[in-house]
Amino acid sequence: MKKLTEEKFLLILNADARSRLLTFSDLRKFLCALFVYSLVMIGVAYKVVNGGNIGWENLSPFWQRVFRLEILLFIVHVLSILLSIPSRPFSWRFSSIAAVIFMYKAAFDAFVAFMMLAKDKHIEMFMSGRRCTV
Repeated sequence: MKKLTEEKFLLILNADARSRLLTFSDLRKFLCALFVYSLVMIGVAYKVVNGGNIGWENLSPFWQRVFRLEILLFIVHVLSILLSIPSRPFSWRFSSIAAVIFMYKAAFDAFVAFMMLAKDKHIEMFMSGRRCTV
């Protein structure tokens, strides 16, 4: 496998910009937008837990671990944005993988916010014929 030179890398970046594909700066903007979206969703969920009927002390250990994991994922997300240095071939690959991972995280964040809102309103869910309170 041949080594990617700087000239060829810049040609690839310029070709992407001309063909209207996702450029490196667009990828960084996308990562930043995902970060803001996740921050809002988890912020809403956290506000519901602390400002509603639930309370942090009444939250199950599973959901407390989920919120602690979210803090760790926020730190990783910020580091992935800061480590995305332009004009480095590694950064392009790293940012592409980070975008995919954090898109999945964004879907999970909406689920966490929905579950906290459901817990706050004491909504009962029916799963496989048995009643299950959220």
